Amino acid sequence: MLELGTIVVHPSHGKGVLKEIKRMVVLGESSEYYVFDFSANELDTVMIPIDKLKDVGVRAPVERDVLDHALGYLASDEIDVPDPRSNFHRIHKEYTERISKGDILEVAKVFKALFQKGDSRELGLKDKLLFEKTEQLLIGEIEATCKLSPEKSR
Repeated sequence: MLELGTIVVHPSHGKGVLKEIKRMVVLGESSEYYVFDFSANELDTVMIPIDKLKDVGVRAPVERDVLDHALGYLASDEIDVPDPRSNFHRIHKEYTERISKGDILEVAKVFKALFQKGDSRELGLKDKLLFEKTEQLLIGEIEATCKLSPEKSR
C-alpha cells in the first residue's frame, strides 16, 4: 500500500505523485484506486486499481547509479540505432515498445537515436512526438530520483 505523496514512475506518463486513494463501485464491484497526478502529462490525473499497479508498470524511481548509467550513455559516443534501411513503421514500433518497458536506459537510447536523427534532418511528426515523450520521461526520472523540482531539473 502506497502512502499519499509517494512519487512513482509510469512507463507512459512519467513521474507522478499519489494524491488520493479512492473507493469506487464499477460494474457492481467495489475496488480501491490510486489517483495519481502526472503533471507533465496531458492527462494530469490517472486512476489505477490498486491490485493492477504492478501490471501497468508503475514503479519507484530508479536508483541514482541506474540514472547515472543512463545519463552516461547519453554523454557517450555509443549509439543504438536501427538499420536506416528498415521500414519507418517498424522502427517507430520498436522505439515505442522499448519505451513502454519502463527501462530508463532504453528511454535514453531512443532519445539519443532520435536526437541524432534530428541533428541530420528534420524529424517527422511521429518522431518529433516520440522525441518529446522520451525527453519528458527522462526529465521526470531525473526529478524523481534526485528529488528536484521541475524548475531545477531543466
